[in-house]
Amino acid sequence: AASCAWCSEMAAAGVTPRVAARAISGRALLPELELLRSRYNDIVIDTEGRDTTASRAALIAARLVVVPVTPQQVDLGSQYQLIARLNAARMFNPGLRVLFVLVGADDTPSDEERAAVRAYVARVMSATLASTIIRGAAPADMDALYREVFNH
Repeated sequence: AASCAWCSEMAAAGVTPRVAARAISGRALLPELELLRSRYNDIVIDTEGRDTTASRAALIAARLVVVPVTPQQVDLGSQYQLIARLNAARMFNPGLRVLFVLVGADDTPSDEERAAVRAYVARVMSATLASTIIRGAAPADMDALYREVFNH
């Protein structure tokens, strides 16, 4: 829903290249992906953070999952389900690349915050922490993340 609205706004503003977006339910995800793979090189699946049929299907089908994380979200007790879901997805999809991205306010995270996020990321099998930090809605940060993801 949010992704579709964003794509509509970008198209209305004349931003190119155009990005196609469509809403797909959980059961239709895998067949729809097969169709999309024949037309597009890169497909972004924007899922909810909750444990749903759609998010599980996306994790099993994906080559890369990008997980935004703030220093305040690294409490292992509250995030245990996400960690378990990512680790379970790796069992069904061993080639899945898990990339955590530190998202913060306009200021740079402290060394203690970075260490807490690194310890959190280490709980997910073969996960890495992006060198890019997203500060607010800075276009330069998004461009750097794009380059980091696609030039891996």
